[in-house]
Amino acid sequence: MIKLNQRGFTFIEIAVTFLILGIVGAMAIRVSGPAMDRIETAMNKQTIVRANRIFMSSFYREIKMMAPPQEGVDTYLEIALANQIRWQRYVRGEFITLEYQITGNTITRRVYQDGAWSTAKVVLNNVDATNTNFVYLNASGGTLSQPIANREQVRIVRINLRQQNGDAIFVTRRDIYLENLRD
Repeated sequence: MIKLNQRGFTFIEIAVTFLILGIVGAMAIRVSGPAMDRIETAMNKQTIVRANRIFMSSFYREIKMMAPPQEGVDTYLEIALANQIRWQRYVRGEFITLEYQITGNTITRRVYQDGAWSTAKVVLNNVDATNTNFVYLNASGGTLSQPIANREQVRIVRINLRQQNGDAIFVTRRDIYLENLRD
């Protein structure tokens, strides 16, 4: 005997509903997957660009601080290599040394002051070390071969920087004209 006041769904109706929801969900994931990848790449690139701007700004500011000769201050480029730059400054009987070094996938910074080196601090991550370097140019813009015998010839310090985070790649180059810093 069949009851006419039956309430609820049969097992078949529920199974068909879940099957349809599964198909629609799979199609939604397939359609939204590439869009999500593009969003993730854009966010990674934005992170790289922000970190790059902060690094370049502080790098320029510190090189500017180290470069200009002043009364009673002796400044010179101590090490000029593709993966390392070190400035030394002698002020009132004390040496202050600033060093940036490309190591692995980072750029580190350390300072020598009061007779000791500070711990190397990572100032930039996600660096492609094979495509990131310091280049030293003379007054006419020619590249000086390394190691540089006469550091007085260096007029421009160029940093070529390539960063990668996931699929996001950012390449930049910054020239620091030392003559302009000495005014």
